[in-house]
Amino acid sequence: MVPYILLFAIPPIFAYVFCSASSKRDKMPKVASTVFFILFILLLSLRHTTIGVDNDNYKWIFNRTDFVAWENLIGSYDVEPGYLILNKIVSSMFDDYQALVVIVSLIAMCPIAYFYARESKSVVLTIALFLVATPFSMYFSGMRQIIAMGLAVPLYYLAKKKKLIWFILLVILAMQFHTSAFVLFALYPVVNTRFTEKGLFFSIPLIGAIYLFNEPIFNALTEFVKDEYSYKTEQTGAFMMIILFALFVIFAFVAIDEKSLTKEEIGLRNILVVCLVLQLFSPVNNVVMRLNYYYMIFVPIALSKLMQKPRKGFEQVVKLASVIITIFFLVYFVNDGLNGEDMLQIFPYKFFWES
Repeated sequence: MVPYILLFAIPPIFAYVFCSASSKRDKMPKVASTVFFILFILLLSLRHTTIGVDNDNYKWIFNRTDFVAWENLIGSYDVEPGYLILNKIVSSMFDDYQALVVIVSLIAMCPIAYFYARESKSVVLTIALFLVATPFSMYFSGMRQIIAMGLAVPLYYLAKKKKLIWFILLVILAMQFHTSAFVLFALYPVVNTRFTEKGLFFSIPLIGAIYLFNEPIFNALTEFVKDEYSYKTEQTGAFMMIILFALFVIFAFVAIDEKSLTKEEIGLRNILVVCLVLQLFSPVNNVVMRLNYYYMIFVPIALSKLMQKPRKGFEQVVKLASVIITIFFLVYFVNDGLNGEDMLQIFPYKFFWES
């Protein structure tokens, strides 16, 4: 657990000391975010292959890809072609699976690191949210999907600039690493729609109906989708994240001054709503959580930006909420690591050179 604690403890301390010494306090969020992701990428890259529940399978694919001819590569395994091609390229240059771990960590995390360093307005809050409100554990396990998740960042900027053709092409590329990335097609209208308080008010009955009838709706929506999304109808009991996203959405509309929000900030607030709606299906099927991962990575930035613009009379409420969320999430993360269920097997951390 110590490496994970150092991961969130070192960046703000380093940023405070460095920026205070150089009289660049306005650079603290960027410096802290950069240090955080440098350390995070190191943890991802140097992890033992026993870290992450899916790594045995990925290691097996890597070790056999080098023996498959290029003309027979696509379709040789039940894996997306983009990931197979990446494996083939890396395995032709390196014999060690650890090389693939390093390369995938860089490909997946560099865009997200850039996004957080550029956009974060409250770095400690952002880090706390990243540890709990985003798929933190997935980065240590889901090699294919984390590449697709990393591509969500350039897709966000393409959507903001309304470059539709490039946006569509990049979503298709992301799907070559994980087919669940098709959900990113919705990012374009989500970022560019002005969804207001009035819109949320009139949407409350619809949101309630989605939750009440989530199973038949899910079954209908997945009727014509490949098996991995249609046959696993099951009760997963994922209620905590529903409550969490519901609170985030309520907070973002009630405590924040909508009139002062920019188009970009409204788009980020829209993403919070999408996270809630997608999460409503998670009690029915845990595959939905994978679909939500693409949007969850934006949650820390959305809240850090929105909290800069409190509604009149809510200034102290927003400040207090920021402190409470930060402390609660950091404590929750540590406690969960020490005592919680570790479904993706990332605790305790182990370096690749350890036996």
